[in-house]
Amino acid sequence: MEKGRFSNNGVDTFRESKQYIGVRLQRGVPLLDRDWNEAEDIRRYFERMLRLNYVGNGVPDDESFRIQPAPKGPANDFLIGAGRCMAQGYDLWNPAERLFSSLPGGPSLPATVDKASFVIYLLPSVTRVTAQEDQDLQNSQDVNLETCVRDRLDWSAAAVRLPALPPADSVPLALIERPAGETKISAAMIQDLRRSPLNVRRIADDNLALTGKVVGLEKRVQDLEVELEKVKTKLAKLFWEVEVTSPDKSVLFGEKVRIDIRVVNGLNEPVISAFVSLTADWGVLSPATAVTDNNGKVSIELIGVESETPPSRTDVGVLKNVADKLRRASLPNPGSIKYSEVFVEPEELQLISRYTPPKSMVDLGPHVPQFPIIGVPSSRSVNVTVHVKDAERGVVRGVGSLQAQFGMWVRDWALSKIASLVGKVEVSARVGDVVRRAIKPDKTIDHDAVIRDLPGVYDRVHSDAHQATKAQLFVDANVSDDAIVRSGTLGQTIAQEVGATVGQKVNATLRSRVSDLVGDGTVVGDTALPAKTSAIVQRSSEISAGHSQNVRQTFNAFRK
Repeated sequence: MEKGRFSNNGVDTFRESKQYIGVRLQRGVPLLDRDWNEAEDIRRYFERMLRLNYVGNGVPDDESFRIQPAPKGPANDFLIGAGRCMAQGYDLWNPAERLFSSLPGGPSLPATVDKASFVIYLLPSVTRVTAQEDQDLQNSQDVNLETCVRDRLDWSAAAVRLPALPPADSVPLALIERPAGETKISAAMIQDLRRSPLNVRRIADDNLALTGKVVGLEKRVQDLEVELEKVKTKLAKLFWEVEVTSPDKSVLFGEKVRIDIRVVNGLNEPVISAFVSLTADWGVLSPATAVTDNNGKVSIELIGVESETPPSRTDVGVLKNVADKLRRASLPNPGSIKYSEVFVEPEELQLISRYTPPKSMVDLGPHVPQFPIIGVPSSRSVNVTVHVKDAERGVVRGVGSLQAQFGMWVRDWALSKIASLVGKVEVSARVGDVVRRAIKPDKTIDHDAVIRDLPGVYDRVHSDAHQATKAQLFVDANVSDDAIVRSGTLGQTIAQEVGATVGQKVNATLRSRVSDLVGDGTVVGDTALPAKTSAIVQRSSEISAGHSQNVRQTFNAFRK
């Protein structure tokens, strides 16, 4: 309701949407109250918006509008602390502490049977005051006339029970959670909801104090960072990284793999004079221990042979020459080796024998193929472990590893050579001639005659085999006869396996020829033929075993 005498029927002309920031009075025109009042409303609006949008709602200290228990107040009542509160851009003032129930209208928390939660909130309001409410506005000392009315800023507090919410333009002060049946409000029931402190001076003082603390903390943090960097440096130098590489990790038996080792600390600085020791589950490391140079580097060789001691450089060179021959006999894809085309020198075969793993030459006979092998060598993986210490008997500071592959070609090469040798030794015709000459006029076989001729057959066969062996193994087939004898265990194994395979071939041919003669009617009515055949084969086996024994003795005599 309008209070006072105003133009425009008391309707304020200020509209915030017009974004006016002031009123300009013109000369020679009436001065209207609505212009004056709009100027005041503009000023008030901008001040309120400044506080509302850039300061916000809240109290300047801990006591202002604080909700506290009422010491001797009525049931469901509480105290509202004296002080100031910014609410929706208005600076509200409570000059003295007062009970909630003492506010206009006598509000109080409603009684409930069960547990209840209440939000206590503050609402600003503007009250129009005239001379009727304030006699000073009557101006009785002079004009005795009410000239202007006043707008007074008021506030009220209220409570809303959750889950209902306070009005949108209110400011919450506290949450009161009242147990069922309780009427006395205690401090334990009150949860402060005020925003505090909303005080520029206090914030500035706190900021100044915090700035001093931050400066002190920054100094301490800087000192700690320096100390941590020192510790980090010490730790980095304590633990080492070991990089193990190789330019070619896949080679053939008899060749060597170069192992490059680089040792750095945690700062990626090279470690000089670090003691490096290596172990491998096969092959020979040369050397097995070393010391890093000024770049933290050292190189070791892993030689793909089986030996208690590292081979000499000469031996390594000879074995490398053999590996080159194998590569020249390799197909471009997929790298299969034509073993029948690989020939060696006597001294090369001797070194191959010396450094070949003995188990590679075990049980060759049952695995001799019909034709020479053309294939990729079986691969042997070798694991190399590197330990790096600060001294020979010092602490291990780093560990590295590498896996190398060696193509184990010797067994397939030997099997291929045996297959080629057996195929080149003619047995069938010689054995057939011996058996035919032993047929008597009564169409029975004189097995004693066959037995008498067998040594000669074996001599001729083994002589041919000896020559064929030289032709199949060596670059020069005309080497001296003892070239095989000087070739070591591998030569002995090949010679023995050829002899054993020839013996088996002779026995098989004896049986087949006798069977053929019976089949074509050349031999008939010989009831003792099975026993004669067994005797012939037994004698053949004895002669073959004797040749094998002679070969073994010859090789053993040479080694002694």
